[in-house]
Amino acid sequence: MVHSALIRAKHGFLFTASVALTFLLPSSVRADTATVNFADTTDAVGVATTGSRASSDIVSTACASLSTRGVSVECASATIMAPGVGATLTSGNHIYLVNENGVISDALVVYSLLGQAHAIFLSDAAVAGTDLPAGIPLTCADLNALAGLTSVSCTTMGEAASFTLTWSSGGPDTISYQSDSVGVVPEPASMVLLGTGLLALVGSIKRRL
Repeated sequence: MVHSALIRAKHGFLFTASVALTFLLPSSVRADTATVNFADTTDAVGVATTGSRASSDIVSTACASLSTRGVSVECASATIMAPGVGATLTSGNHIYLVNENGVISDALVVYSLLGQAHAIFLSDAAVAGTDLPAGIPLTCADLNALAGLTSVSCTTMGEAASFTLTWSSGGPDTISYQSDSVGVVPEPASMVLLGTGLLALVGSIKRRL
């Protein structure tokens, strides 16, 4: 009984010590998981974050520089602090493009800078009077330059995706996006076939009446 009491006392001490250390350690060491979600499902690009290491800015400083070049795009950005002192991003730099009916309607640039993970989401506006994307007037080289990168290849993705950020220690974290893709526009031939089918159906109903 004495032995079991000593074990319980030891475990109690270790639990108390671990709880105390959790609160005494700096936030950079006891870092939580961070998530960033970009959404382009309304009239304006939005960004939401969770976790104490993630922060966001609706108007990205990097994107603001595009206006001086006459480029009109909506932008949002986010930053995720490293999960611990000395931790580095190991998942690399990436540029993702959203192809909507042959037009690049959105882009997501994820890169490391000064020990932090940064993400910039860019979206175009719709063609006036339609729901069709106007397209982002930027090349892959332009998107590299926007983040101070040089040779990151661009990968085409779908209208929604999620990516895991890994670190040399701590993490992982998540960055995701949801585009406002309107889907595939029917080809003219498909529209003709649809119209022919509807006319035939109407004719059949009239004959029965």
